[in-house]
Amino acid sequence: MGATHVPASASDRLSLVIPRPGASVVTRWIDAFNAQDLDGMLACLSGNVVFRPLELLGFHGSYTGHAGVRRWFSDFQPLGRDHRLEITEVRCAADGQVVAVGALSLGEAHSVASICGLHRTANGKIVSLRHYFSDENTVRRLGLVA
Repeated sequence: MGATHVPASASDRLSLVIPRPGASVVTRWIDAFNAQDLDGMLACLSGNVVFRPLELLGFHGSYTGHAGVRRWFSDFQPLGRDHRLEITEVRCAADGQVVAVGALSLGEAHSVASICGLHRTANGKIVSLRHYFSDENTVRRLGLVA
């Protein structure tokens, strides 16, 4: 499967290595998250998505479907406006998951913590996503991705 270099968004300086097909929807979701665009995020998610975000600001657990993501967003948005995912690579893993690696930034601070996001896609939508405060090697050692 070939990889292409495409910019993550107009404001990003880095290019992402993106193999098709599932990685592009993950990139669009990350761009929507960084823009705090709920409708844009929901457009990338299946109606029955299982969403397990980074455990920030006391928010823990899993959210199901668009209603769950809307609930998470309404709780998170007032506190998380300056949170950004600075993704350096998005690619498909051997087990079919789409892996996004990079860092979380807060306001003017860059790379506050390493993150690794694992996404499953089907029919052009994300059906499950889980983000970890971890580097990719640790996530692999834990057996969470092949």
